Order: sequence, then structure tokens, then C-alpha cells
Amino acid sequence: MIYTPTLALPRRGGGEKRIPASLVGEVGSRSPFLPAEEAPSCFPSPLAGEGQGEGEKRRRSRSRGPKSRSGLVLILLATVFSAAEVSAQAIVRPAAVLKGHEGWVNAVVVSPEYVASGGLDGVVRIHSVKTGAAAFSWTLPKGPDGSPFVIYALSFSPGGRHLAVASSDGKVRIVEPLSGREVVVIDDPSRHPYKAAYFPDGRSLAVGGIDGYIRLYRMEDGKKVGEVKAHADAIQAMAVSANGKTVVTGGPDTLVQVFHRFGDELQHAHRLIGHKDTVTAVAFGPEPGEIVAGDKDGKVKRWNLALGTGGERPFAAQPGKPVGAVAAMKGKVAVSYGLGDIRLYTGSRETRALKGHAQPVGALGFSPDGRVLVSGGRDGNVMVWKVGR
Repeated sequence: MIYTPTLALPRRGGGEKRIPASLVGEVGSRSPFLPAEEAPSCFPSPLAGEGQGEGEKRRRSRSRGPKSRSGLVLILLATVFSAAEVSAQAIVRPAAVLKGHEGWVNAVVVSPEYVASGGLDGVVRIHSVKTGAAAFSWTLPKGPDGSPFVIYALSFSPGGRHLAVASSDGKVRIVEPLSGREVVVIDDPSRHPYKAAYFPDGRSLAVGGIDGYIRLYRMEDGKKVGEVKAHADAIQAMAVSANGKTVVTGGPDTLVQVFHRFGDELQHAHRLIGHKDTVTAVAFGPEPGEIVAGDKDGKVKRWNLALGTGGERPFAAQPGKPVGAVAAMKGKVAVSYGLGDIRLYTGSRETRALKGHAQPVGALGFSPDGRVLVSGGRDGNVMVWKVGR
């Protein structure tokens, strides 16, 4: 059923008469659905500085053209059906649901061949990215009370030969993903290494801790080679650029911090201000030099580093729906909001809604070719989405 808007016209003898809005004639780019205080002057209302007769004459002249009336009707109908068509096409369902985790999934990461996931149950699960078939899984050692250590973060080395597993026992394990064999074990001083990310050369790893420090480790032997204080409190989000020259972080202080790497040293480059709540997710954007960050209030901001702190551009917002994760690859940006609401953007335009999770999604990751997106949520599910090129 299509709703036909009507307008109230004053009668000469008092009262009013309602007619279809399409009979009013052209209103330029303004919509007949605008509230009264925003209505254009051709809508029935006293016109400042004009006599009642002059205003009535103008209204009559504007409503006479049959071409204007039919054109507006066609525009309204096209808008209704076009919106319905876009909505139907925009909703995407998962291509596969990878089950097995008990409890929240905190981390997902994708290599050319495999999806790795981990969370509250302390189990790392490996699935084929092409078929969804389970390939391997292993469980971290349990704590003194018998409960599993929580997996905070995962990161594949370039090519997927090794997997970094950061957990609540204060360790970052570098393992072979299809055997679980430990190659290097790092004891991070923070005791809670919330974030971990390989540099693209595969020779070093960045770790972000509960103490607000970023630490750099050499993968050859797990030795710490550098550190820098990024936030006063825990690092909630971290990403390494594709060229390995920049690290970006976010935290409860509402700041997005940017560091440039020079050898084993990280030097502070930018403090990006604009968020009003905890920065929960960061990623390097689809365009060179871009950073995308989301916060607990549901706002997503985008910066161009070439313009520094003045490079902020409007992006997206779902007020009241906390951003759980952000990922970007090859012109696309994925953002999770609230209770499992995942949106896909091309440029700054929302193109698809990914529906499947029933609980907040705290992990998103694109495949290296950008054709597959993987999500992990508090519902214990890992979902695979085909998002094309």
C-alpha cells in the first residue's frame, strides 16, 4: 500500500480542505513530507510581506501545470519502489556459519587459505576460508583454577605461515596454525596483551596492552626491541598499516593516536581528537593515508593523515549502538554496531547490511583479496560473508 500525502488548504469561509500533495505543483528539491516549520513557501501558509490575494494567485498559478503534477507523481512512485528494491538487495546473509566456540568470540583473522578464531573458551579454531571445513583446533593451557585462559587477539603472519595468539595469561604465542606447535613464546609485561598485529615484513609484531603501551617484538627470538606509551589506560584498538610504517591505536581517553615507525622506534605523529567516548575500533581506510575509527557511542570517523588533525571527514553513525569492530580492504569498510548489526560501505556510502548475528560483534576481518569478510560475535558464531571485489 502506498501512502498518498495530503495538504490542508484554507477555505474562504473558514475551516480547511485536504487535497493530494501532488496537486500543489513543483517544489524544486524540497520534499512534500517536510514538517510545517520547514515547508517551502508554496505550501499553504501566510506569506510574509504579501497580501492574502497575491499569495493565493501565486499558489493557483503554480498548481495549474499538468506536466508538473504528473512529473511529481512519477518521482514519488519511483522513489517508493526504488527504495524498496534497494532495501531488498542490500541485505546479505552469511555464506557459512562456523560453529564450535563456547562463549564470546573475541578475535578472527583471515589468511589466503584459512580463518582463525578464538575467544572466551581458550580454543583456537582453524577453518578453510573456501569451504568452511574445520582444519584444526587446539586449546590453551588452563589457569590455576582450572578455567581456560581467554584469547584476546589473533594475527596471521604474511602468507599465513605463523599465527600470533595473545591471551590472558600474559603470553603471546607464535604457533604453526595447523599443528599448534609453539615457535616463540613472548611474555608481555602488561600481563594482558589485548591486541597483537604482525608487521607486513613478518619479522616483527606490535602488541598493545592493558597498561596503554605498544611494544615491538622481534619474531626471530621474541625479544622486545621497543615500546611507547600510547594511552593512559588500556589499548582498546590497534592496527598496523599495509606498508608497516604506521601504527594507530584507540582507547578510553577518546583519542586516536598515530605513531610512525623508524627502525625499532615508534615516534608519536598525530593525536586525533573528535570522539566523545571510548574508541573501540580502528583500521587503516581503503584509501592511502586514511584512518577509520569507531567509538562506544556508535560514531565512526575518518581521517586523512596527509591533513593531520584537520583531515577529519564525516563517515557514519548509529547513535546509541556501540561500534564493536572496524575493518577495511580494497575500497570497502565494514563496521559492526550494537547487537550484531554489520554494515558495509563503499567510500562513504552504505551499500549492504549483513544480517546473521544475534549478539554484539567484536571482531571483523577481510581476506587478503577483499572478497571475503569474517565476523565473530558474543553469540559464539563465526560467520563468513561473500562481499565480492
